[in-house]
Amino acid sequence: MLVLRLFSFLAFILSLALLGMGALCLLDPHGARGYLIDIFTAPLLSVALAAAFVLIQLRQRASALISLLAAGLLGVGFWPQINPPQPPTDTKATPVRLIFANLYAKNETPQRLLDWVRTENPDVVAIVEAGPLAEATLAAKLRQTYPHMARRYDTFVFSRYPLTRPRARPIGYSLLTVEVAAPAGAFHLAVAHLTRPWPFSAPGDQPRQLERLGADLRDEQPERTV
Repeated sequence: MLVLRLFSFLAFILSLALLGMGALCLLDPHGARGYLIDIFTAPLLSVALAAAFVLIQLRQRASALISLLAAGLLGVGFWPQINPPQPPTDTKATPVRLIFANLYAKNETPQRLLDWVRTENPDVVAIVEAGPLAEATLAAKLRQTYPHMARRYDTFVFSRYPLTRPRARPIGYSLLTVEVAAPAGAFHLAVAHLTRPWPFSAPGDQPRQLERLGADLRDEQPERTV
């Protein structure tokens, strides 16, 4: 009997903790300083749903109800990541297909990206961390299909459409902006490569870079920037 009561108490504490996490994720404005909350919202949602399922099977009704409520809050908090706010799409415009790849500077088989490019058949290919091997094995082959190229160090943009206004932005992190002359109208493409999140770097490094990225892109038209 004591074991059952202890289990019920621990289940109740877990449910309350998940509910608190759900409230925290819901209140987070999804800004640069709250990026860790954004990262862990989806895993916490999975944990809350799993906990609710197990607690329902074990007939821990109060704890299961709290876990379901926590899952609801986490779902609402996760929704902006699934469906970020953006201007309505012009259904009459010719769509532009774009792929982005972080090749990893020490990648020993960067040419495998070519299979993905052939399968997806995009109009624009953006690459970061293209090391010397990637430059030697990919650039010439991609130029056969994508004649227009812009580059900043290990960041490349290959495009079927003309590229204008290539700008290598301030040092401190990697940012290349370029204007793509797409059939439905030119748009701005910003290819950024930030540092890794905590715990791989200091907690404040990535948020500071994200805030700087927003400041560096203020001179572009947000509604026409990817």
